[in-house]
Amino acid sequence: MNNFEILAEVTLEKVIFFGIKSKTVIEGFKRSCRLINEFLLENEIEFTIESANKWLLRFEKQRTGTRSQRSLYLSHRRTTLLLLDCKNGNLDKWKTYPTVTMKQPENEGYINLLKMYKHYLIQNNMSDSTVMFALRVASMFFLYLEKGKIESINNLTLEIVSGFFRVPEFSERKPTGVQAYAYKLKKLLLFCEEEKLIINLILR
Repeated sequence: MNNFEILAEVTLEKVIFFGIKSKTVIEGFKRSCRLINEFLLENEIEFTIESANKWLLRFEKQRTGTRSQRSLYLSHRRTTLLLLDCKNGNLDKWKTYPTVTMKQPENEGYINLLKMYKHYLIQNNMSDSTVMFALRVASMFFLYLEKGKIESINNLTLEIVSGFFRVPEFSERKPTGVQAYAYKLKKLLLFCEEEKLIINLILR
């Protein structure tokens, strides 16, 4: 077993220890590791941030390809970042690696709720892309609430929720795109309901 194979094994053990049980995530990690190992052996190099980036560049076209191609790219990207964090002693919990920086709410309650929701999504073995989209929708919604001077999730009404979809960001989106956001928002509100953060909001 070479150095990279040992690193891959240790990283996978940590991933499983963190409670990740998704077969898709684990098999995706193993697949990426096999490909990285082949790349390292072919080029007779060690696994470093430089070699990891060089390997990942092979899949650059997939980053902006179809949904399945982008999912594969994100899986490869997550694997390389997990391996690098493990190698550098920085892997002490399961991580998601956003591709863009989301604008965050300033309200402390909404910030804490975002953290709670992220933890919930990760514990439910959601993929990186699913987690990031869900958090993007949540951040947009909380920013909308802040702009409307609504400082607590407890003050929600159905009228306030429906008003979210009248913000300028949705004006040029196709109905299917708006539906995707509506579905994620419903999931967020159901989470808040289950956590007893909101009451008397009919969502089902």
